[in-house]
Amino acid sequence: MLWLSMLSLGSARSDWLRLCLIGMRRLGPSHLGVLLLGLGVGLTGCQPAASTAKSDAQAQLPAELSWPEQIARVRQGQSEEIRLEQIPVPPNDLSQLAELKGLKTLILDAGLVDDAHVSSLAGLSGLEHLRLRSSPLSDQGLVELASYRLDRLMILNIPQAQPTARGLAALAALPRIRQLRIAGRQIDDAAIASLLQWPALTSLHLISPNISEAALKTIAAMPELSSFYIDDCPLSDEAWEQLFRQRPQLHVHIDQAHHDRDPQPGH
Repeated sequence: MLWLSMLSLGSARSDWLRLCLIGMRRLGPSHLGVLLLGLGVGLTGCQPAASTAKSDAQAQLPAELSWPEQIARVRQGQSEEIRLEQIPVPPNDLSQLAELKGLKTLILDAGLVDDAHVSSLAGLSGLEHLRLRSSPLSDQGLVELASYRLDRLMILNIPQAQPTARGLAALAALPRIRQLRIAGRQIDDAAIASLLQWPALTSLHLISPNISEAALKTIAAMPELSSFYIDDCPLSDEAWEQLFRQRPQLHVHIDQAHHDRDPQPGH
C-alpha cells in the first residue's frame, strides 16, 4: 500500500519518485537507508543537518579587511571604525593610528597592545568604543591610557588586561565611561571600591574576579549602575539577597544566566 500511495502522488515530483521506488526494489539493505534519506529530502525540501547550511553561510561572509585597508578608510573619511577580530596587528604597526581623530570604534581582538605600545592610542581623541583582547595591559599601561584624555570614550572592554585598584582609579579620569568589562584574579575588593570614582558607570562585567561579599556592597552603592554581569566567582546566597534588597532594579547575570531575582529576566 505504501508503494501504491507514493506512486499515486500527483505532484511534479511523481516521475522522480517512480524512478526512485523502482530502484529501491533492486537495492540491498546497505544502500536502502541512503536512498530513503535522499527521498525524504526530495519530499520535504529539508536538509539532513543544519550544520551544513550554517557552514555554507559562514563561508559566504565577506573577508575581514586588512589593517592597511581599514586605516586608509578612516583617513579618507569613509569609515569611523577599525574592527579586526581575526587578524593580529604587529605592535610596531600600531603607530599608524596616530592622529586618526575621526576614529570612534577600535576593536582589536587578536592583539597586541601592551604597555610598550599603548602610546599609539594617544591621538584618538574621538574614540568612543575600545575593545582590546589579547592585550596584557598592566596598571602602568592603564595609567598612561588615562592620561591621554580620551574624553569621549564610553565603552572599555579589556578582558586580558591586569588592572588592580591603582589602574582602575586612574581610569576614573575618563569621565564618560559607561560600560566596563575586565577579568582576572587581581580584581579584588579594593579594585571594586575604586570604581566608586567612576561617575558615569552603568554597566559592569567582571570575569573570574577575586572578590568577597564586601564587593557586592560596594557595587550596590554605585549610583548609576543598572547592569551587572559576573562570571566564575561563587558568592553566597545571603550576599546576593542583600544586594537585591539594596538595589531591587539592578539587572544581574551570573555565569551567563539571569539571577532568579533579576527584575529583567527577558533581557
